[in-house]
This record gives sequence, C-alpha cells and structure tokens, in this order.
Amino acid sequence: MRRAGVAALVFAAFGLVAGDSAAQTILQPGTTPPPKPLTNDSRLADAQKAADQGDYARVATILSDFLKDHAESAAAHFQLAFAYGELKRPVNSIAEYRRAVEIDPTFATAFMNLGLTLLDRGDNAGAATALLRAAELMPGQAKPRYLAGLALERSGKLPEALPQYEQAGAIDSKSYDINFRWGLTLVRVGRAAEAEERLRAAIALRPDSAPAHLALASALLDEKKSDAAAAELTEYLKRSPNDANARMQLASALNDAGKPAEALAELDRADAI
Repeated sequence: MRRAGVAALVFAAFGLVAGDSAAQTILQPGTTPPPKPLTNDSRLADAQKAADQGDYARVATILSDFLKDHAESAAAHFQLAFAYGELKRPVNSIAEYRRAVEIDPTFATAFMNLGLTLLDRGDNAGAATALLRAAELMPGQAKPRYLAGLALERSGKLPEALPQYEQAGAIDSKSYDINFRWGLTLVRVGRAAEAEERLRAAIALRPDSAPAHLALASALLDEKKSDAAAAELTEYLKRSPNDANARMQLASALNDAGKPAEALAELDRADAI
C-alpha cells in the first residue's frame, strides 16, 4: 500500500524553518499556503531538484544537512521521512514521521504516512494509534477511517474496527474496499444479516471479486440460507476452481438445500483436486 503524500517534494515555496507548522497546510488541497517563503536556503531548491530526478538518496543527504540548522521544521522531517520511504529504509522513515508529529501534533498527513508505514511493518497497534489520530484531523475523509479500521482489525480488535468502517462508509458508500472489509468484519463478529448487506454492496461495485462472493457465502451459511449460499459459492468457484474447501462447503450447502445429487458431484470434484 503506497504512503499518502506527494510524489515529488515541495520545499522553497512553503518556508521550511525552525518551528514552521505550515506542512499540514501545504499538503491539503484547497488550503492557502503561506504568502511567501520563510527561508531562502538554497538546499531546499537542491533537494527539490534531486526529488524531481528521483534521486532520493541525495534528497535524504540534503535534508539531513538542512535539519542540522532547522531541527524544528516538521515539514522537513516529513519530506525526509518520505525520501527514506522511497529508499526502502522504513525504520528511518518511521523515526522522521514521529519527529514531524512531535513537532506539529496537527500534521494530519504525517500521521497518515506514519500509520501506513507501521502497517506495512506489521506494527498494527502502532498503526492504529497513528491512523486514528489522522482520522480525527481529517474528519471529512474516508481513507484514514478505513485504514484505522484495517489496523484495528489486524490487531484483533474487531468490535473497535467496526465503527471506523461504518464512519468511512458514511463518507464514501461507493468504496468496494470499505464495504468489503466492513462486511467481512461483521461476519467475523457473528452479525451475518448486516454483513450480507455490506457484502452485497461490495459485489455490486465489483462483481468479479472472488473474496467478496466467498465472504457473502459465509454470511449466508450463518443465516441458514443454503440456496443463496450455494449460489455465492458457485460464483466464487468460477474464479477459484481449485479451492477444495470451498467445494466441500458447496456440497454441504447443496445437501442442506435438498440437492443431494449435486452435493455428491461437488464432493467428487473436491476429491479430484
């Protein structure tokens, strides 16, 4: 999953100096940047040029030097963290994102990127903390809520994940990812009827999604809707025909639906895998 933020670094126009908290402003579309640069440090232009060329090693070198003189620039720490991310140095990236949010606790995009980097590293609890803060700072955006839910889900905190997915869905009801993860989590906590609604919404958005058909089948089985579950398992198996376990589930659903001959045929197919 790619970090949030800009692909190129933006420096000189936004005044990266000690104590500068303009970083959140410059990274959120529709806001007004500072009226003029607060520093004319040529290193910022050099870093921008290096970023434009994709030379993130040079970006990191320049910004590390810049920060010796401007250690309290949250924006510079953020951009250095981004550069480290491009260099596949996540430990350094995390440290710089942490420093950025220590300096500016309202730096929403830094919290988002910190959370995503921690999520990539498998630190789900740390990711959840950062992403929940990002969600607080970006109340009208679905993505941080969704990602916070994902981090909580991966942490095993399914009840806590659900309101995050619900709030994300209220902002963006047309997101396949939100509907799918929300529905899957509802299945896992035993709320099958609600899960069915969400998973059908996900399938309407992406009819060819094998995982969504399988998750919906699970919800329908929990609801004792054998015919409907068999139909969803059939759709899933069109896309994943070598899943023996799903074929056995389909055989069971068909048998429960009063179709023993079809059930036996599915058992034979499962045995042949």
